[in-house]
Amino acid sequence: MSPLPSGLTSIDGLLGGSGYPDRSTVLVIGKADVEKELILYPFIFEGVRRSDSCLFVTGHSLDEVQRDARTAGFDLTDKGIFWIADEGGQLKYSANDLTRLSFDLKDSCEKI
Repeated sequence: MSPLPSGLTSIDGLLGGSGYPDRSTVLVIGKADVEKELILYPFIFEGVRRSDSCLFVTGHSLDEVQRDARTAGFDLTDKGIFWIADEGGQLKYSANDLTRLSFDLKDSCEKI
């Protein structure tokens, strides 16, 4: 299968020039306030443009994330993204119940 572009030429270059393997799972994770969104928004935007599935887990509200994405130039509203968010997602995110989150992640991945 051909590699797929990530939406970021610098990341694609690190991955051999063409992007990430088709039908792969990509996890973007890091400490709070390290600007993961600079990688995340273009990556998600490119994926949903191609009708890929996306599961977005955040401790922020859905409105806050979508507003932040629009400010960065990416409209992530009504794009078929499955949201686990502090407020406004299909499922509720709670840092106080990581066991529930792990089950929600598994179930959500199976659905999408």
